[in-house]
Amino acid sequence: MLSFKDRTLPLRKVFVNGLTGISAGGLTELINCCKTSLKIFEAALMDQEQMTGAFCQALAYAFALEELDLSGDSSIGDDGIAVLPKGEVKDEFGKTLEVVGLPKLKVLKLNGIVKASDHNVLKLCQTSRVLEHIELTRCELMTEYSVDLLIKGCTNLVFLDLNGIPAITPQALENFRQLKPDLMIRRFLYQNIDPKDNDLRVPRRLMGEKKKKKKGKKGGKKKK
Repeated sequence: MLSFKDRTLPLRKVFVNGLTGISAGGLTELINCCKTSLKIFEAALMDQEQMTGAFCQALAYAFALEELDLSGDSSIGDDGIAVLPKGEVKDEFGKTLEVVGLPKLKVLKLNGIVKASDHNVLKLCQTSRVLEHIELTRCELMTEYSVDLLIKGCTNLVFLDLNGIPAITPQALENFRQLKPDLMIRRFLYQNIDPKDNDLRVPRRLMGEKKKKKKGKKGGKKKK
């Protein structure tokens, strides 16, 4: 990645999805150069060991951020999620004036971050009063209690993905629907899936790949 250290760029949208050669340190430089203007940040499908949650410290100061996608970044730990709502405004002497968080966040995607605790996910969601769209596929530490508080606290919420969360039983799901009937909740009927499947990619047949021919049954009648 190019060096962005000590530079300021008026970037509003940053998309680095699937760039597995990026480290958390390099991403930190990129965020720091545009954190005052950044509105959309997508850094999904990067499961390399170097992609830890260290860059979240810089992202916590992107106060104008509206959309955040970290889906599939499995090396991000709970500490990375915990720091996101802790961005502060300080005076010239370094004294904290206000803990701002991410107040303008509308879309949050944390699919596959299995180390994220329910407490810190909830704290992150509560930092915004305009949150509309949340995806938590395979955030396995989420509990029924935390999801209940999330739905009650995010009054503008219209979409919630709860796939692959063991604690969300059919009864819990029904309770959520009664709690907020207009909320669209995505939850597949069958949850027993291949543990190697991250729910984020759909295998497709390559162009030009021939379908396997079905073998004919043996022992059929011979033509005369």
